[in-house]
Amino acid sequence: MAGYMLEFKRNYSPTMTQERHEMYPIGEVFAANIIESTSNDRSRDNKPRDKLEREAAQVAPPRISENFRAPVNDTTNRRCQEWTTDFVRRLVDNGVIAQTAFDIVQDKRDPPGHGIV
Repeated sequence: MAGYMLEFKRNYSPTMTQERHEMYPIGEVFAANIIESTSNDRSRDNKPRDKLEREAAQVAPPRISENFRAPVNDTTNRRCQEWTTDFVRRLVDNGVIAQTAFDIVQDKRDPPGHGIV
């Protein structure tokens, strides 16, 4: 694993990819927290534009794993799922989304040993 970096995909839609996705509604946020794109073009960047993205930028992406075959933990082996959990917790703590969002995300996380053979 090479580690992760924060990236915002503009005008992204899971239906436009070949990747398998499972989507779970986790809650609602006020429209004032989101800035809609002024273009229909798909793009990527790392510059936060609205409150949700600024909150995301405050959560450090997982670093390079010390041992990617070891079970996940909160310090040396973190996945994007742990980052997502931290991000949603931050949104809850700042009153952007309800606590139930965190509960749903936590419930849907893979166990720490998932994928280790």
